Amino acid sequence: MNILFLASNFPDPVNKTWAPWNKSAVDSVLEFANPVVIAPRPFAPPFSKFAQIPNQDLSYGYPVYYPRFLYPLPKSLFYCITGELYRYSVSKFITKSLKRGEIAKPDIIHALHPYLDGYGGIPIAKKLNTPVIVTVHSPNNLNICSKNVLSTLQAADKVITIAEFLKRTLINLGISEEKIEHISLGVDPNEFKPLKREDSKIVIQKYGITPENMIVLYVGQLIPRKNVKTLLHAIPVVLQRLSQEVKKNIKFVIVGGGPEEKKLQKLALELNIRDYVIFTGRVPFNELKEWYGIADVFVLPSLSEGKPVAIYEAMSSECAIIASNINGIPEQVFDNVNGFLINPSDTQDLAEKIIYLLENQQELERMKKESRQLLFRLGYTWESYGENIKQIYNSLMPQNI
Repeated sequence: MNILFLASNFPDPVNKTWAPWNKSAVDSVLEFANPVVIAPRPFAPPFSKFAQIPNQDLSYGYPVYYPRFLYPLPKSLFYCITGELYRYSVSKFITKSLKRGEIAKPDIIHALHPYLDGYGGIPIAKKLNTPVIVTVHSPNNLNICSKNVLSTLQAADKVITIAEFLKRTLINLGISEEKIEHISLGVDPNEFKPLKREDSKIVIQKYGITPENMIVLYVGQLIPRKNVKTLLHAIPVVLQRLSQEVKKNIKFVIVGGGPEEKKLQKLALELNIRDYVIFTGRVPFNELKEWYGIADVFVLPSLSEGKPVAIYEAMSSECAIIASNINGIPEQVFDNVNGFLINPSDTQDLAEKIIYLLENQQELERMKKESRQLLFRLGYTWESYGENIKQIYNSLMPQNI
C-alpha cells in the first residue's frame, strides 16, 4: 500500500533532530507499505539555514520532499493564515508530482499533526478520494487555531491519539468515538538500553563520569513548559539532606538546549549547585543514548505534556522515573512501580523522591528493572506501533470500506 505522510515536523539534513518520533513512525511501516513523506518548509532568504534544505532527500530509504510555502511572521499573529498557505502549496505540489509520475497515488494520507498537516491535507485528500488519518500528540495540538483543528478532526476518516487521555478529550469535544484509535508511540529497545559505564565510548571520557557517580538525568528542550527550574530548586534540598557518602558522587545532568539555557545556568550558579550540575546542551544521538544508558534516575517535571517519548527512552534504558502527574504521563509512570508521580510545582516532594531513590539502592534497582519490563508489557515499542497502525491502514483500504 502507498502511504503519503504529511509532516511539517520531520528531520531534514539541516535540522537532523527535529521530531525524531515522526521519522520513527514512518520507519515502522516499511515492512508492509511504501511511504512517501512531504515535509513542507518555509520560503527562506539565502542566508537562512532553511535555504540550505534540499528539495528532496532519498537517504532515509524512502523519498522525503521539502516543498516551500509562505510562512508569515510573527507566528502569534498569522499562524491561522499560514494553514491556508500550507494547504495551497501542498495541494499544488501533490497534484504536480502525481502528474509527473514522481509519486504514486496514495491509498491513505496520514497527517502526523492536526495543524498544519491535517488541515493542509484535507482538500487534496477529498480531491483524490483518499482516506485521511490524523495523529494527535498533545492537548497543545488542539488549542492552536482550534476551529481549524476541529474541522480537520471532523473531516478525518480516522484520528489516532498517542494517549488514552487524549482520546477522552476528543470525545468530549464531539469527535465520534468510532473514528478515534489510541496507539502509543514507542521506542526501539535495541537502541535505548542500559549501559555499563565501561562500555561508554563518549560520555565517560567527555564529562569525567566515574563508576561511582549516580546520575539524575533530564532530557528535553529548555523551555518554560518543561519546568526545569523546579528540578534545579530541588537540588539544594537534596544535597542538604543526602548523606555525605552519596552526596559526593551525585551528578545532575541536563541534556538539551533552548531559550532558557543561559537562564537556567545562571540559576544553578545562584543556587550554588554548579559543581553538581552538568549542562550538555544539545547532543548527538549516540551521546544521548549513552546518557540514558548510564543514568539511574530520570526526572521530567513538565507543566504540560502529551505522552512524552523521553519517558519511553528512559524506561527502555532502565531508569527509575520521577515525572509530573499530568496528561499522559500516568500511562507510563506508576507510583512505587517504576518510579514516582509528583505535582510539578512541588519542589519539596520532588526533592524527597530523589533522596529516597538515591538512598535506597535496592528499591532503585527494582524500579529501574521494572521500567524496561513495563515497556514490553504495555507495548511501548515501535514494533508494536507498526503492528497496530497496519490494522488501521488495512481497515481503510478500498476493499474494506
